[in-house]
Amino acid sequence: MDTASFLSVALALAAVVAVSLLLLNRLRYGKLPPGPRPWPVVGNLFDVQPVRCRCYQEWARRYGPIMTVWLGTASPTVVVSTAELAREVLKTHDQQLADRARDRSSERFSRGGQDLIWADYGAHYIKVRKLCNLELFTQRRLEALRPVREDEVTAMVESVYKAVAAAAAYGNEGKPLVVKNHLSMVAFNNITRLAFGKRFVNAMGELDEQGREFKAIITNGIKIGASLSIAQYIPWLRWLSPVDEQLFKAHGDRRDRLTVKIMEEHAEALKQRGAKQHFVDALFTLREKYDLSDDTVIGLLWDMITAGADTTVISVEWAMAELVRNPTVQEKLQEELDRVVGRHRVLLETDFLNLPYLQAVVKESLRLHPPTPLMLPHKASTGVKIAGYDIPKGANVIVNVWAVARDPKVWDNPMEFRPERFLEENIDIKGADFRVLPFGAGRRVCPGAQLGINLVASMIGHMVHHFKWTLPEGVRPEDVNMMESPGLVTFMATPPQAVATPRLDREELYRRLAMEVLKTHDQQLANRSRTRTSERFSRGGQDLIWADYGAHYIKLCNLELFTPRRLEAFRSIREDEVTAMVESVYKTVTAPGNKGKPIVVRDHLSMVGFNNITRLAFGKRFVNAAGELDEQGREFKEINTNGTKIGASLSIAQYIRWLRWLAPVDEKIFRDHEERRDRLTVKIMEEHAKALKQQGAKQHFIDALFTLKDQYDLSDDTVICLLWDMITAGADTTVIAVEWAIAELVRNPMEELDRVIGCDRVLSETDFPNLPYLQAVVKESLRLHPPTPLMLPHKASASVKIAGYDIPKGTNVIVNVWAVARDPKIWDKPLEFMPERFLRENIDIKGADFRVLPFGAGRRVCPGAQLGINLVTSMIGHMVHHFHWALPNGTRPEDVNMMETPGLITFMATPLQVVATPRLHMEEWQESFELPPDPPST
Repeated sequence: MDTASFLSVALALAAVVAVSLLLLNRLRYGKLPPGPRPWPVVGNLFDVQPVRCRCYQEWARRYGPIMTVWLGTASPTVVVSTAELAREVLKTHDQQLADRARDRSSERFSRGGQDLIWADYGAHYIKVRKLCNLELFTQRRLEALRPVREDEVTAMVESVYKAVAAAAAYGNEGKPLVVKNHLSMVAFNNITRLAFGKRFVNAMGELDEQGREFKAIITNGIKIGASLSIAQYIPWLRWLSPVDEQLFKAHGDRRDRLTVKIMEEHAEALKQRGAKQHFVDALFTLREKYDLSDDTVIGLLWDMITAGADTTVISVEWAMAELVRNPTVQEKLQEELDRVVGRHRVLLETDFLNLPYLQAVVKESLRLHPPTPLMLPHKASTGVKIAGYDIPKGANVIVNVWAVARDPKVWDNPMEFRPERFLEENIDIKGADFRVLPFGAGRRVCPGAQLGINLVASMIGHMVHHFKWTLPEGVRPEDVNMMESPGLVTFMATPPQAVATPRLDREELYRRLAMEVLKTHDQQLANRSRTRTSERFSRGGQDLIWADYGAHYIKLCNLELFTPRRLEAFRSIREDEVTAMVESVYKTVTAPGNKGKPIVVRDHLSMVGFNNITRLAFGKRFVNAAGELDEQGREFKEINTNGTKIGASLSIAQYIRWLRWLAPVDEKIFRDHEERRDRLTVKIMEEHAKALKQQGAKQHFIDALFTLKDQYDLSDDTVICLLWDMITAGADTTVIAVEWAIAELVRNPMEELDRVIGCDRVLSETDFPNLPYLQAVVKESLRLHPPTPLMLPHKASASVKIAGYDIPKGTNVIVNVWAVARDPKIWDKPLEFMPERFLRENIDIKGADFRVLPFGAGRRVCPGAQLGINLVTSMIGHMVHHFHWALPNGTRPEDVNMMETPGLITFMATPLQVVATPRLHMEEWQESFELPPDPPST
């Protein structure tokens, strides 16, 4: 037989085979919808374009809105592309088309459909679906997990701020950002925290070992699932692709190892701390109730991970691309956010109901860019008819939701990004309206739809509220590549880049946190958190400092102890002690052989602070004219210093009560200190009570307390504790404030006193109003060096929200006033000692301005603030007026150690040593330094 004859016979046989196959298919499948002509064996595999949603839409224009596509030798795949046909698939014939078409990868990953996503419709699916609806995705659980979402969204915003600031620092202001880079970690952290209650990414954005494995498995699984490998669709050709088979097996094993390890860790933790709201806890708790196998628990966890990680990123990335290309839409959204949320707080999910345009933007973006544009394939459990065509049992059915939502017969100008269409008509996107189906519909609708919508809305809202997003210079809207990547889920083919310009005053936004604690939620956060030392020293909160907010605290605040009249009456005491301080410095620096030698400043301050507070409290000096402590004075000083050290202790037994047996030494220290303090206090009070009968009441605090004791129903414990409040709050803190101020002045000399006071008299407190620079020096020193840098801890008496976060009842709340006052977002050159800043702006330091809070604010503000300011101002003024202060020879300003000591109050780590040179003539003012006589013996 010649070649021509052979070809003729072959062609004839091929034609017969083709016709026979066609007839057999017609007999087997009935009247299938039309579609592209399949090739033998491979069908339309090589005709399908990588971005299948676009390919199927193009074919639908040619073959009609319902068509048949053959992918290998598997059953036919029917694709529908209109809302009417989607309704038939997902509602009319929902039950018959509710099975899942599983390829070999999904079969392996789902343990044969033991999860939710890939399970066939039946008893197992109904059980697991019930679990999701009634237990996992309830409104209560979603609300309980809201702090997780808000936490991660806040981290996303912060990452953008940092990127913008870093670019500006290197002279690249206006540098475009890759938007996806700031979305991925949010979605990943959110879904892993929801599922496992665990972050696999640290604060620096770095994945830990498990996190890297987790991320790799997710990405690899999606790639495998979207594979168009020929062996995926032609089972009897799998021997041709051993690499694929090995790939699937390796991926399955890898996923199993990681999942089992994490579950074992969580199971162990669950025994110790009980169940929480995370999904893994719920599944462990409910597994017996719902008879869940290990395969089902594992499958459900991975359903959540794979369904919720990349899809969120995809949704937000597309939305941001549309907002950048449509600046008028972005501006309109920003106007709504500014109007409803304002510029002084962050967006909360509770705001969503009042943000219809934000909701419309989310809906419009999900209409144009559904993350899973073809949904997941349904499978016919029995034959049905759709649009007059036969859909045979076993056929795969796909709804091209991407094409449905772009149908010009349904949507006006469907390719235009126009959120207003969702304001003009209330269109549901969770499965009730078949024109837009980003989450599917019917029995297979996504159970986590509301969770996804909330997170996407929050991310978009925060991004647009905090920043204005523009295209890079020279890029036009039409230049942005709006093509999709291939796969089951469709990222943008080219990750969009945009320029982020902060819109909110970030300084105003975050500095208001102190105001929220100390003003907005002041009453709810006005309790005190007492450790066992403060509990013991305060007699269970019977004093003022450690008392909880309530009737007792309010009563103590109403005591007339710090009135202007009483403070004025005490002025002579303060001036006496400051004069004694100046005298002690004169004596030291003029002693033979001491000229030009440095002195330890603290040595000359301590006695002033101590004598002043003890005279105010008890009307008694415990230090003689030679600067020597008497017996009671030594005891007093030691008790005060020891109490401060104990109070600042970080002993583990101080914070974990049931471990106190491990620290018997601590317990003995506390008990000895308390008994020592009680003995001394009672003795002094008895002496004073006897003197009071002989001399009558005076202006000292102890006199006032004895006088007011009956009027205010004060117990002995309260009187004792109030006196020690004054001692502990007023002794060392004054010394600390002045030492830091002198250190700064040595490094930054000042002038003013000579002009106002002159050299012919000493400074008086009545001069303060005429010395604005001296007042500014005091304020600036207290800004940089607050004596109690962390304030004392507040405690929540009720749950509140601060910056969108939940602060539960019983939480300790600390304001780091040291950090607030050094915040470069608030202060210009915050680390520079620059008193002039307080001349340019009248800034209160007694609690009215939350940028500088050395005395606290609100209900717990220090009642003796003005007394402290007056004494510190007087001490600094006298020291600088009487002496010229210089660093020792060879010491530069930058050599001075400006680090703090540990503790509740912070001295200079290295006591300041300086050279004091007298400026005024001592001989002319000898009379000014006569010390007051010691009080008569009692």
